[in-house]
Amino acid sequence: MNIMNKKILKFSLFSAGLAVVLGLGIATYMFYKPQRNIANEKASFILTAGELYKEFSTNETQANQKYLSDKNGKIIQLSGTVSEIIAQADTAVSITITDAEMKVGDILCSIGKNDVSKAAKFKAGDKIVVKGECTGYMDLTNEVSLSKCVIVE
Repeated sequence: MNIMNKKILKFSLFSAGLAVVLGLGIATYMFYKPQRNIANEKASFILTAGELYKEFSTNETQANQKYLSDKNGKIIQLSGTVSEIIAQADTAVSITITDAEMKVGDILCSIGKNDVSKAAKFKAGDKIVVKGECTGYMDLTNEVSLSKCVIVE
């Protein structure tokens, strides 16, 4: 092997090793990155269930631009009436929210595991205020979806 080939081989091995180390570092950071704390974040919008649903059902594209961002959905504080509570084992609960303005459709709020015990205290017909990350409109089910929701007291 001549000197030029040895230099190319050393550079290639060094570059490959550096790429592996950087890849492992990025993967570790993403895995252990702290979760978004919705309870401590300020809501970007404070709305009723009817107001939010109307915006999505009237013009979904415009509502997506307003309530969703490239990285995360915007935090929305939402008030309404509980229409259904769906328990998913002991670690997850979904609450469907509606209000008098809504003729069809509803808002589906996936409650974070820290608020499951608070959510269990509600029943259909109760007034509720939640704060969560908007994840968009599901046309098939006529639902606006919020995730990582916390109950506002």
